[in-house]
Amino acid sequence: MAIRVPSFLGGFGQESLDVANDGLDLGNAAQISGDLTYDSGGEPRGLPATPTASDAAASKAYVDSVAVSSRTWKELLLVKEQLLNGGSGGVLQGILIAMDAVGTAGDTFIITDGTTTETWTAVAGAPAAFQWQVGGSAAASLANLVAAINADSTLWSAVDTTGLDAYFSGTNTNQAVVYRTATSTANDRVHGVLTGAGDIQVVEFATGIQDYSITAGTQSNLPSADPAAKRFGFGRLFASIVTNETHSVSEDQSICTWDSDDQVWQQVDSAAVTAGAGLLRTNDVIDVELDTSADATGAGTGGGSSGLEFDTSGDAGKLRVDVDGTDGAIERTADGLAVRVDGSTITIVGNQLVAAGASEAQKIENDITTTAGVTAGDPVYYSGNDAVDSADADSAGGTGRKCIGVARTTVAASGTAIVVTEGHEVPGVLTSLSPTAGDPVWLANGGGLTLTAPTGANDRVLVGYAANGNDLFVMVRQLGRGA
Repeated sequence: MAIRVPSFLGGFGQESLDVANDGLDLGNAAQISGDLTYDSGGEPRGLPATPTASDAAASKAYVDSVAVSSRTWKELLLVKEQLLNGGSGGVLQGILIAMDAVGTAGDTFIITDGTTTETWTAVAGAPAAFQWQVGGSAAASLANLVAAINADSTLWSAVDTTGLDAYFSGTNTNQAVVYRTATSTANDRVHGVLTGAGDIQVVEFATGIQDYSITAGTQSNLPSADPAAKRFGFGRLFASIVTNETHSVSEDQSICTWDSDDQVWQQVDSAAVTAGAGLLRTNDVIDVELDTSADATGAGTGGGSSGLEFDTSGDAGKLRVDVDGTDGAIERTADGLAVRVDGSTITIVGNQLVAAGASEAQKIENDITTTAGVTAGDPVYYSGNDAVDSADADSAGGTGRKCIGVARTTVAASGTAIVVTEGHEVPGVLTSLSPTAGDPVWLANGGGLTLTAPTGANDRVLVGYAANGNDLFVMVRQLGRGA
């Protein structure tokens, strides 16, 4: 029985209770004092602004704030993957699992609804269909099982998470939610045979409070036999979704509301968007993050160190590249960015930059110092460091075998000769030989050129071919020695 404990007595036959200073002793219950008052109409005042306990009283202000949000609050969910969009959308039923050990090859994990049964088996090596590989850690094994379910199952999927560890009594750093991929109320459940009975832990939500809160879950070892009864939590079909149905998600505390117009779940909490690479979040505004000290570079500022800027300030601004309109090689065109060319020395042919007047290289030639004088048409070899001299087919030193090309100019000793090592052409050096186009041209005994291949022990060096009656196409090939 409650006992009033007044601080004073009023007039004769009356007793007063000063709520601000007196207390109301409720025996084993809490004592009410201080802010709780009653108005003249008997309504209590001083209720908490935001009630926290499930059975706590709520003030009118709090109820009004919830009503104004135009949301119909429904059950807590585990992960956002349980929310399915579209005309067949709704809430997907699921179950929570965790691995306490890496497992053993031969372990099985089975999902069934009584009609369809799918079985995965742990293996030590590379997995095939409906197998998962035992990992180097419990987390790795769990990730492999999740990947196998996603790859093989026709009815279920799974998602890794680290945000649901509070559902387990032990330390489970990594968890996974197994959920049905279509809305259903079927009797989904899991079981399997494990070498270590507690290697896989399960939190089921089929009994007690029908939501996915921590208090609604029941943890156990993975059942070794089919439980027969449903162990997944609730699912909701499209037809059962109510207007503005809203769910809080336990994994990340996000809030999602059903948009009946577009038939999608919309994330509506203030933390709905997280800036990733290249994005900058300021409060609830997302900007492009530039590589510069000014993350939102205004028009005409040159883009700072990034070279990027916005064409106008404010929300209407579009990202653009700042280019040097005077000296830069990049320009803006109606079709986008382009390489600026002068049209005379550099042009664009098709999609390639080409030097104006340029043609395909017809020969390869180099400027090389000579150790002795050489004559145009002389085959040459390296006779010293970075220097060449005339070669001959019958040299005792085998200079013919070292031939690298043919001199195109006549120079004195220590001069600089132009040596053609491949291609067309060395002009006028065959006139005295009177060749026919296509005749092979050889290194001659004693040096120079000949139309007759050397014989005997002399070097057989093909220098090239007659391009016509006067000019040599160089193509040096060492063919050993004559017979």
